[in-house]
Amino acid sequence: MKQNKVIDYQQFKIDNIETVIKSINENTSTMSGGSYNPVFLTGTIQRANAVNHNGRLYRKDILSKQIDEFITTKVNTNNALGELDHPEERDWISLQNVSHNIKKIWWDNDDVKAKIEILDTPAGHILTALIKSGINPGISSRGLGSFVNKKVLINGIEEYVSEIQDDYKLITFDFVTNPSTQGAFLKLSESESLTKSEIEKNARINEINNNITSILELLTK
Repeated sequence: MKQNKVIDYQQFKIDNIETVIKSINENTSTMSGGSYNPVFLTGTIQRANAVNHNGRLYRKDILSKQIDEFITTKVNTNNALGELDHPEERDWISLQNVSHNIKKIWWDNDDVKAKIEILDTPAGHILTALIKSGINPGISSRGLGSFVNKKVLINGIEEYVSEIQDDYKLITFDFVTNPSTQGAFLKLSESESLTKSEIEKNARINEINNNITSILELLTK
């Protein structure tokens, strides 16, 4: 199954906002000759077993596998870097755009929580300035993978959702604005909200593609 870029938005409610603002106000950048004390944010960065506003569903077993790998390979090596805004054409991390480093990740029921350090970088300065001005950024997972459109029961009602498959590969978490305001997010197969008819249409297309693939496989045998 073809892998696509999977961009998923989560409103990031900063749990420790008062402490964060105090730390920001006390800091002066090392780039201007001052001293910089790290600023840390904590909040929810992803959620399992719930249909998000994109009509997308991450099963906890699939998301747990990727979170565990991300912790082992990135967080534990102090290299869980993320950017300010998603890149349009690449999957790798650009160091010149890095704004933060995820220091710790843990589960709170089905929520993925994180402690995030804002870095003393140009992108990090923009992020701190936004927060200081009362602007609460969103956070968005960046990954590669496929999904299948299927019917599931939600609150007793049968609805179509896009279920992430087990080939999903988490790349990182970026701070972003609301995806509906950025056309590039639509290019990456995400929008703020897919209507029920759009999800059903995607499901029919997915079913047709699977049938064509099966026919082609039979013809080549």
